[in-house]
Amino acid sequence: MERNCAYASAYLSPPLEGLGTAVGGGGVISEMGNYKKFSFAVASIKLASIAKMMMRNIFFALLLTLSFCSTACAGAQNGVNMKGDKPMAYDTLMVDLISELKSYAVRQNPRFFLLGNGGAPLFHADAYSGNTAENVARLMDALDGELVESVYYGWDMNDGDETPDDERAYVKEVLELPRLYGKPLFALDYVKTKSQAKDAYKKAKLDGFVMSASFARELDEIPDKAHRPAMNEKDIEKLADVSTYLVLLNPGKFESREAYVDALAATPYDLLIIDLYFGDTPLTNGEVERLKRKPNGKRRLVAAYMSIGEAEDYRPYFQPAWHKNPPSFIEERNKDWEGNMKVRYWQKEWHDILLGSSGAYLDKILAAGFDGSFLDVIDAYEYFQNKNK
Repeated sequence: MERNCAYASAYLSPPLEGLGTAVGGGGVISEMGNYKKFSFAVASIKLASIAKMMMRNIFFALLLTLSFCSTACAGAQNGVNMKGDKPMAYDTLMVDLISELKSYAVRQNPRFFLLGNGGAPLFHADAYSGNTAENVARLMDALDGELVESVYYGWDMNDGDETPDDERAYVKEVLELPRLYGKPLFALDYVKTKSQAKDAYKKAKLDGFVMSASFARELDEIPDKAHRPAMNEKDIEKLADVSTYLVLLNPGKFESREAYVDALAATPYDLLIIDLYFGDTPLTNGEVERLKRKPNGKRRLVAAYMSIGEAEDYRPYFQPAWHKNPPSFIEERNKDWEGNMKVRYWQKEWHDILLGSSGAYLDKILAAGFDGSFLDVIDAYEYFQNKNK
């Protein structure tokens, strides 16, 4: 969403053919009927705890077995020269970054979570796209949940436009693996009418998504009380506990910092996804701690936005001189979103901006006491894949 916008295309691309049908993004291996029948049988007899562990072990064994083949076939789509000349497996490099962020964060806060947005094909191992089964397994370890935009409404960046049935079906297929493993899935739709919002919530519940239907694609406002959910009376300790959430990334409409924090604190949501900053200053630990309590005193989660696939020139890390003399990690401007720039996200200089020092972005999120981070523009790897085909 690049702070305030949706990138649905990564989730809503056509299903891949060929070897891609062998390992779907969900753990159901469509060319191996016995495994699919086994999965169905396990569910039917409801041996929940034992069966789930068996399925996980079996599936990861299958993933690792297939990883060699998908790795060997991956080169052309990823821009990898198999002779060793400038190897650039862009999907693997993105998984590397996400894994590094997770490993770094949990060393400081073992309960810290990462919620991903973009790059759903990374949950889908196949030779056509170049993504490997090893990438899938590593991503499953690094991300604690996944958010998808425009699952039912907001198709092709048009608020209120209904997403085609086949595209929704593909989203569900791609996310079957995280669903199988019990990872929470979130949907963020962009609607124009109350009836659309009601329909989105109804469908999301049936499909296993935690839904937030927004009337503002800019994600800059809190719904009025008539459109807020009932308050959950339970403490929320992990993403899997969340039943309602709010994304508010642009606080510019609020007249002051105090008004902003007060308004957020008064909401009933189990999860708040917000920006680290109000203006040029990060939220304080005290402000974040206040937001961790709903009006009824029960615990909720608070996550901070972080773009890992693009630089933003309105961030404190951005130096004005970079407009004329950009560092090597900046690729080019994103013509669709003012102030955003594609980055070579695998370069050390970009990693140093994101983590590893008191001034790094993730370190500031951790210092402020956020429960987790919402990682945006994961699908940046597709830009480089397409550019370097």
